[in-house]
Amino acid sequence: MNLNHINPSQMNSDNFEIVENYRNEETLRNSFNALADRIFGIDFEKWHSLGFWDESYVCHSILDSSRGCDQREIVANVSTTSMNLEINNRQLKALQIGTVMTHPDFRGRGFADRLMKQVLDRYSDQVDIFFLFANPAAASFYPRHGFVPVSRNRFFVKFPKEADRGPAIDSEKAFTGPGRFLNLNDKDDLEILKKIVADHVPAAGKLRVCGANAIQLWHCVNIYPGRLHYYSDRETILIHCGDEESPEQINLMDVIGKSVHLPSVLQTLIKHYSDGAMGKPEKVRIHFTPNMEELKSWGWNTLTETDDPELFVKYTTPACNAEMLPENAELFPAGLAFPATATA
Repeated sequence: MNLNHINPSQMNSDNFEIVENYRNEETLRNSFNALADRIFGIDFEKWHSLGFWDESYVCHSILDSSRGCDQREIVANVSTTSMNLEINNRQLKALQIGTVMTHPDFRGRGFADRLMKQVLDRYSDQVDIFFLFANPAAASFYPRHGFVPVSRNRFFVKFPKEADRGPAIDSEKAFTGPGRFLNLNDKDDLEILKKIVADHVPAAGKLRVCGANAIQLWHCVNIYPGRLHYYSDRETILIHCGDEESPEQINLMDVIGKSVHLPSVLQTLIKHYSDGAMGKPEKVRIHFTPNMEELKSWGWNTLTETDDPELFVKYTTPACNAEMLPENAELFPAGLAFPATATA
């Protein structure tokens, strides 16, 4: 764990310290969890207790010690997650910024600005790109630090009208059997999850994320614990669910496995939902960037829509930042979909 004392002139108090990389310090981790629950309603403790929180996810936080050592409290945070991006076959070292938060009682003191500046200064010579996803209320904060918005796309595939048929699939690539949903309270199923995530090779597409195993596991444990559909014959997990706002749609959040053949996955989803009581949906939304040409070549009817620009990007040199403007976004082009299970 690193502790850096903040210059009192910057924080108007000598009771604040910057603490970093404290995932194994129980008191500080519990305080971080309490703040994350208060601000976002999310939790990191189960993820940590299962051994999934590794060195790729680092908290950079401000610690308030004004009430004594026994009541020290995390009051602001900026987290970083290291990973690699492959965009149009170009490899980029990336740092995703997330869990940006300040306790309501400590807002207006510049804590988030201070942490963001420190993170950007520290890692600017180690990565090619910083990126993050901003909620609308905080969207004005990030351009002050050199981030620019990049538009994204939503990708859909329409199901065929036949009750349980899609384009023919090579039998060697097809899924067999109904599969089963993993039970994360079962230690054997946890081992299956860990192994498949560790061996995961992202599906081919214009954007692939590598080295994001820890964050992928966080989503499995916290967001989709009952949605991990395991097919032992393919050593693959499909994460999928219905959509409350659009009953005619199902959501394919991710496909985790060594060899992902998306047309076979879609065929499997048709079978799964056609056999269900809810009836067959009309379309599936793919929550990552698929190879649309591959889908079209197999006869699937595809649809693309523009999504809200919640993605903000900053390259580590001025020359790259100029290229990042949406109308000239060559390195991180507009119109991609970042994998839902790799967002931090």
